[in-house]
Amino acid sequence: RSIPMTESRRTGRLGSAALMGAAALAAALALVLPNVWILWAPLRAPSISFESVAERGRSLAALASDLGISNASLLDPDLGGTSWASGLTMVDLGGLADAHIARYGYDPRFFLPYVFDERKPTFIHTHCVWSRDTRVNDSARFRKDYLAIREEPCALECCRDVMNGEYIRREAIVAPAGTPIPAGRRHVFGGSLILAGWDLDRDVANPGDTLRLSTWWTPRARLADDLRLTVTLAGPGGESYGGGSGFTRGIYPPSAWEPGELISEPRSIEIPGAAPEGKYRLSISVEGGGIDGRYDLGEVDVDAARAREEAEEDFRLHSTALGDGEFQAALSWIDRAIELRPGDAGYREARRKVLAGLRTSMAQQAAKLAGRGEIDDAADLLLATVAETGRSGEPQRELADLSRRYFELGGA
Repeated sequence: RSIPMTESRRTGRLGSAALMGAAALAAALALVLPNVWILWAPLRAPSISFESVAERGRSLAALASDLGISNASLLDPDLGGTSWASGLTMVDLGGLADAHIARYGYDPRFFLPYVFDERKPTFIHTHCVWSRDTRVNDSARFRKDYLAIREEPCALECCRDVMNGEYIRREAIVAPAGTPIPAGRRHVFGGSLILAGWDLDRDVANPGDTLRLSTWWTPRARLADDLRLTVTLAGPGGESYGGGSGFTRGIYPPSAWEPGELISEPRSIEIPGAAPEGKYRLSISVEGGGIDGRYDLGEVDVDAARAREEAEEDFRLHSTALGDGEFQAALSWIDRAIELRPGDAGYREARRKVLAGLRTSMAQQAAKLAGRGEIDDAADLLLATVAETGRSGEPQRELADLSRRYFELGGA
């Protein structure tokens, strides 16, 4: 049967509309489905879990605390979990949250000096594709400046020739030349290991406090890896607090130490809240590798009343320094007061005011340097201020302004 012309035209229009609709649907699916897959695939099988990234941040923050590093920083491509869990200052290896890396990428002329000379992160984490693309852990400069906490070859086919790992800045373990250490506090263990100096943050404490002992060591000859350092706080009634472990948390074993190097080894001594008050003796001992020796460091007075008196005196000294505009000295005194009275809200508020004054003062000095065209000196001053006081306030704004001016001048 022949189809009437009008019906044929109508059928043709319907067929064309159907084809156009099908094409539009196909195009929409082509646009939408990949994005849906991108969003859904990581949820089904994430290559890196949030918790594993967060745990990395927590462990590095704990290591920074053990080593007594304040305002520690981390270069890492996985910012979410690490920044959420660690409280570390983050440097974005991926570049999304870092203007310099976003602008210059991984060009070694700009990237390596930026990382190793300007930012100097306390820790670096990199893996597979990031190691391959940035080569951040594949240079003589990197090996000179950083020690491996953990390192292993990448297992992915794309990146068999690169390493995954976490790294710590070498100067956190090996003290730089010229590091000031207390004089007259030297002792030799076994003829091959020298205690070059030590310092206790205070010799008065409350029950429940944590004392921080800094020690520095120099080898005379090659040492064995099984050396063990023990710190003991012995009480008047036979109580004993402290403990022992290997040097440098295993990061830089004693067998790798070079004669003449100065190794930093901080330790913490927790005094239980129920510890009896009285006069305690603090000592250290070293065992292993043919060494077996003990050295007395002196007396610690665990006395809450005396600790309160010293805190009040430290607060008075802080107020005097603050009135004279000596912000660094004021910060040192108020920190001592807080160590003795950590729960005092008034002391903590005083510290916030000192930090605010210090930031403003340093930012003003940096602005004068920048106004004279001394941009590098201004940046160094601001970076030092940020490292000591945190990334907020005037120094951070001045750094942003310096970056803008630096780029306008064609700087790298």
